[in-house]
Amino acid sequence: MTVLSQVFKEVTPALAALGYKKTGNTYRLTADNNDQALINFQLSDASGEDVIFYVNVAIVPQTQSEVLNFILQRSKALPSYEEGIFTDRVWPPEDFQYDNHSRFRDQRWQISEGNANRCGTTLAETLTRDVCPLLLRLLNRRELLGYLNVPKDEKPFRADPSTRSTVVLLIDEGGPDLEAALSEYKQAEGRNRFVEWAEQRLQLASPGSGSDAI
Repeated sequence: MTVLSQVFKEVTPALAALGYKKTGNTYRLTADNNDQALINFQLSDASGEDVIFYVNVAIVPQTQSEVLNFILQRSKALPSYEEGIFTDRVWPPEDFQYDNHSRFRDQRWQISEGNANRCGTTLAETLTRDVCPLLLRLLNRRELLGYLNVPKDEKPFRADPSTRSTVVLLIDEGGPDLEAALSEYKQAEGRNRFVEWAEQRLQLASPGSGSDAI
C-alpha cells in the first residue's frame, strides 16, 4: 500500500458517508442538477521519500462545464477542480505542513509512511467537520453567488465575484439579476463565445431549475 493510499483508506469512508464518490484522486459530490463539489488530492513535485500534496476544493456548476465544453469545442468530460467557479486549498495543521524553509506558511501537506494513517484520520476529520458542510451549502447556486460577494477576510476559501460567474450561476433561473449581469458582461467584453453560449442557453432554460443541491 502506498503512503497516499493509507490516507485514502481513512478519508474515503468518511466522505462516502456524505455522498462523495471517488474517481482517481478526486472525490465528487453531485447535486440533482449535476453541479459538483470536488475535493482533489494533487501531488507536489517536491515529493520524494515523503509524500507532499495539496488538498484542492472546488464547486463546478453543470452550466460551468457546459460553457467550457462550448467554448473549447470539446466532448463532455468529468469536471476537474481547475474548472470551478471557485477553487482553493485546505490548509494543513502544523503536524503535517510541508517545511518550505521560508517564513511564509505552505499549503502543502507532508506525510511519511510512519504517520500516514494519523494524517488520514486528521484530514478526514477536517474535511467532514469544516469543509464538507460549506461545500454542500455552496452547491446551491444562490448560496454560492452570495458567498462570492462576501469580503475576502470573512470566508474560509477565496472566491472572487465576476459578471461571468453570475451569468453561469443564474442562467437557468433567469430574471433581472441575470439580465443585468449579462448586459454588463457584454459591455465589458463584447460579443464572444461565452455570450453566444449564454444566449443559446437562455432559449433552453426553464425557471426553477437552479440548484437545490442534494
